[in-house]
Amino acid sequence: MKKPPRRVRRPEEIVEILERYRQSGQSQTEFSMSHGLGASTLQYWLRKQREGHLPATLDPKSPPIAKQLVPVRIVDAPAASVDTFIEFELIAGGKLRFPRDLPPDVIARYAQALGHRC
Repeated sequence: MKKPPRRVRRPEEIVEILERYRQSGQSQTEFSMSHGLGASTLQYWLRKQREGHLPATLDPKSPPIAKQLVPVRIVDAPAASVDTFIEFELIAGGKLRFPRDLPPDVIARYAQALGHRC
């Protein structure tokens, strides 16, 4: 049987379908079948909504998706003091740098793993 052609839906359409799904009381499979959707499509849309890529409702007071972006300011990180690291020089050249407060057993595991691989 030939699949119907893919239909591209606007975010508003998707949110409306998701609202109908939640109000239907049906399982994802039942709803998908009765509305000509693939269950995986419905699951994908639900995940996108959970992750914030789609609005939760069609509430006219809620901002459109593009206006949900938050401005970010990048600042320089303070320079780390040399005293905050333990540095090891490798025989083959190069250095390994670990935070000074890293537990010694963690450093030992790194050294052991490197010894097996080199």
